[in-house]
Amino acid sequence: MSGIKTPARNKKWLVLLVAAILIFLLYSVKKTMELNTSINELHTGSLPSFVNRSGALWSVDQKQTQIGYSNYLIDTPGCQIPNVDPFADDIKKFIQKESYTKCTDLELLTYIEKESGIVTLNVNTSLAYQYSWFPLRCCYSEIHRVDGYDDRISYTTCEYFREAVEIRHPFIKVECKNWFQKLYENVHATALSDNVQYNSTGLNNNSDTSFSVLLVAIDSMSKQNLRRTMPNSYKYLEDYFINLRGYIKIADNTYPNLMAILTGQNTDQLWESCPFCITNKRNKLKNPLSSCNLIWKQFSSFGYKTAYAEDACRLSTFNYAKIGFSDAPTDYYYRPYFLAAEKLKSKSSKCHNRFCSGPETTGERLLNTAKDFFVNIRDRPRFGLFWTNSFSHDNHNCPSAMDDKLLEFLSDHSFLRALKDTVFIFFSDHGFRFGDIRRTNTGWFEERLPFIYLRLPLGFQKRFPKEYKNVVLNSHRLTSPYDVYNTLQHILKLSNSSYEPGLSLGCDSCQSLFKEVSYNRTCEEAGISQRWCTCISYRDLPTTNASVRYLGLLVVRKVNKLVQNFTEGNKCMTYSFRSVHSAGISETRKNKDNKPVNYILLMVNAEPAAMFEATLEVTKDLEDVKVVDDINRLDSYESNSYCVSNSDLKMYCHCG
Repeated sequence: MSGIKTPARNKKWLVLLVAAILIFLLYSVKKTMELNTSINELHTGSLPSFVNRSGALWSVDQKQTQIGYSNYLIDTPGCQIPNVDPFADDIKKFIQKESYTKCTDLELLTYIEKESGIVTLNVNTSLAYQYSWFPLRCCYSEIHRVDGYDDRISYTTCEYFREAVEIRHPFIKVECKNWFQKLYENVHATALSDNVQYNSTGLNNNSDTSFSVLLVAIDSMSKQNLRRTMPNSYKYLEDYFINLRGYIKIADNTYPNLMAILTGQNTDQLWESCPFCITNKRNKLKNPLSSCNLIWKQFSSFGYKTAYAEDACRLSTFNYAKIGFSDAPTDYYYRPYFLAAEKLKSKSSKCHNRFCSGPETTGERLLNTAKDFFVNIRDRPRFGLFWTNSFSHDNHNCPSAMDDKLLEFLSDHSFLRALKDTVFIFFSDHGFRFGDIRRTNTGWFEERLPFIYLRLPLGFQKRFPKEYKNVVLNSHRLTSPYDVYNTLQHILKLSNSSYEPGLSLGCDSCQSLFKEVSYNRTCEEAGISQRWCTCISYRDLPTTNASVRYLGLLVVRKVNKLVQNFTEGNKCMTYSFRSVHSAGISETRKNKDNKPVNYILLMVNAEPAAMFEATLEVTKDLEDVKVVDDINRLDSYESNSYCVSNSDLKMYCHCG
């Protein structure tokens, strides 16, 4: 019987085989047509335009851009930036609210008090029972910076006191113990008046005619993440500050974006004028950043008291893979205080390993230093930069835990009174740069669009109504960090007519925000590379497209070449191309040489595990392919780049 059924069975399998081949051929033809169409689009740039000219990466749902706000952050002939929904579908699964958690269940045992110019450290004896039923003894020591070293501090001998003691140094540590053990320790920072100031400059007081400057920054915070995670603070800022809606970053990470504000220079120029290097920690610093012509030096030369504070010391802008300052860069340099705070025993947090520093949150410490400096230094104009990493750098959701604390800081009445003559700039360097949320369409936009708000004092508005009007007008124009640098110079010029502002070398077409920015301004005119520009539209390309995969391979090869160019590059593994995660193509545009080009945006997976993003400028038939600026990395590389010290190499290196 089996012999009779065999021909029928073979015939059945033959039919199935022919059908499978036909299906495969039809699928192949379809794919070939898609491939040819995509390649033709790559070659000719004949791309379908976006509905409503959204300028979005791939596409932005029209419905998403209509939830309580306009379709665009700015809408000018030179730039359209979509107002992407902070709760867009592609990021919803990555969003959750974090609750504020105290760093101790006990109330703080010690505090600083100031009266009639006298600063005292006090013990709240009414709280002693919370710590011990036995008598407590407390002592304090001064925290000093070791000369020439940015990561070393020393303490004076701990001196015992009873309930209060006058202090004459800005940073102190206090310890309290009973007969058996140490039960409490904390550090305090305070700005001292000039009669006891340890680094007084002795310059003339001109605060009656000068405007002070306060810059407060939250690291890695986009416009939309501020709205999403800190709605109460966001509402306050929208009500009382001016929002620069068209502000775009000019580089990948913190250092170049901040240095554009502080020096007006780009990364290449900084290497020439302001070099930094890595040295053995046992050796004294070489090529210190102290030689940099940071703008606070210019303010200091005109009699301003200056301050700089940054928390999460390991991540500090001038210390992460850099050598820091050999000399204190400002009159008040809070790094010794935060180094001491981070040595305290602390509760762990998923937000950041330095979210708590002893009994206080590190972020609140940072905000309090800004408040204390501006409240207590009144005899001179002030310039202060205060930067927090501790609740925003490692987790895009954790700012939600600090919303109420930030609102308290922004709306504090004593603080606001102290700012009556102060230009207050509240900003960030960039959006969140790593992880799953960064790999989404929304995350692409957010990473390039940090928030920035300005608050101009009433006295400024009255004395300079035209300049104030221009800031309001420019809030709906394309702006960049170089404009902020020019604005800081302009503030100094308005306060001191003898000051002569210089050009922003990184962008000679950039200008002060007190002057009207062109309505037709483009990214190039604002010093923003096509790499970071969010003004143009991208259309989705299939990641399996042969040309797209070829370009992805070129990106990985470029990364390998970059690694090989570093002295320590031999410590790093060689990457191999794995796949293209996503791809987009722009409409045909003219480049700097007036040639028609397309811009290709690629997210590329490589082995060993890494994801890189690059913007490529391509001509017809892919005859000329250029990487626009740097290739950046979208996955966290800290744990894989431990074998090298160069900050630029760390981004690309995977240690073997």
